[in-house]
Amino acid sequence: MKIKDERITRETNRLAANAFWLMLILQAGVLAAKLTMGAPLGVCVLDIAVAAVGLGGMILLRSVKGLWGAKDEALKEIEDAGLAKLFMTMFWMLCVGEFLLVLMDEANILWYAPFLLVWGVPAVYFTVQSTRKGLMVWGGEKAKKDGRIRLLKGTILGAAFFGIIMGGPDCFVDGAFQLSGLLEVIAMSAFWGLMFYWPMRWMIDRSEKAADKAVAAAEEAAGNEE
Repeated sequence: MKIKDERITRETNRLAANAFWLMLILQAGVLAAKLTMGAPLGVCVLDIAVAAVGLGGMILLRSVKGLWGAKDEALKEIEDAGLAKLFMTMFWMLCVGEFLLVLMDEANILWYAPFLLVWGVPAVYFTVQSTRKGLMVWGGEKAKKDGRIRLLKGTILGAAFFGIIMGGPDCFVDGAFQLSGLLEVIAMSAFWGLMFYWPMRWMIDRSEKAADKAVAAAEEAAGNEE
């Protein structure tokens, strides 16, 4: 179990660190594109904030921990752990920020659409690589049951979030409630829920099998060294 836990923590941080760099590059590219296209400065506030947190956090981490220049394995793990935290901070800033901006500023919704690219691509990368490397695990039969319940609850929340973003602006037109908008919210939520829950459940099951194989190989290698 110790080998499994250490492997998952180390590899998860490494992938999250890679996702951080991907997200930072995408955010910088989107911000540059918006400014080049003449976007109002007001619609770029979230872009600037996310880029500042990512770049500033990385510089601060490397300066405080002395991580500039060549790094051995121990220092690399420290950096990966720090960048993993920055990745999650930026991810939630983008998700929550986009949600609020779309609800409050429908007139500029097209300027906010690229946020899906900025957080979506790194999230897909992290999920796919985690599955391949066996990092997403239930952790036993009891944990598997509890984990599926948590996944279902998370899917419902995510589906509601997606449905509101996609159909929320159409629920009220000129101050009047529109039933068609509500139906759109329900339809988009159902679409997200079905497209997320079952593939994610399958990926975690597959990832757990990969994790068991990796742990078995590590234990066998450790036994041979002894």
